[in-house]
Amino acid sequence: IFGKYMAQGILIVALGWSGCTQYPNEYNIYEKRARESYLRQQKCSRPELGDIIVNLNKAIELAPHRVSTESYYIRSICWYSIGEYDRANQDRMVIFKREPNNPERVPVYVAIAGELAVKGKYQEAMKYIERSIKLAPNYAPARATRALLYINMGMYDKWEEEIRNAIELDANITNTIDVKLIRHVAERKMGENEKGHKGARAIVREGNEK
Repeated sequence: IFGKYMAQGILIVALGWSGCTQYPNEYNIYEKRARESYLRQQKCSRPELGDIIVNLNKAIELAPHRVSTESYYIRSICWYSIGEYDRANQDRMVIFKREPNNPERVPVYVAIAGELAVKGKYQEAMKYIERSIKLAPNYAPARATRALLYINMGMYDKWEEEIRNAIELDANITNTIDVKLIRHVAERKMGENEKGHKGARAIVREGNEK
């Protein structure tokens, strides 16, 4: 009798162990589907991203710490493509936390900085840009982004040199970044700054005359 119950117990334990090991690995199925779909969609002029997002959501729901960093990267691209910018940035932050010193992930760090800059968090954005340039000094978009941050932070003596650096590193960057627009923004900001200084000086003079 003891042997019978013992055998049944071993069988139950074995079945339970099998379930425990198989369930976490189920995320692989969804992750694989998403990657295959992503590769197919890259060949399409108008990709359908819903299927990729659904499968990656399921994979990450099942095993958020075991899903590959590349899958988070793919999902961030999908989120961004459909206008879910905050969700895209959340996935980028996961990538950054996992690989804070990986030169190959510098485009992700620059994207984080860009999103922070849009929200007016220039100091925080600059931290990501500085890290990006330290890891990949020849990555032109990081230089261009730093130029924009310099402008928005009022560091007008630095932005032009940084734009020149970006163009020297990659002449084709002008196809993706509007240098004329950056110059226009800089001139406008400097004009506003000068106007503010003139106003302040006028107030001071008026106060002194009184």
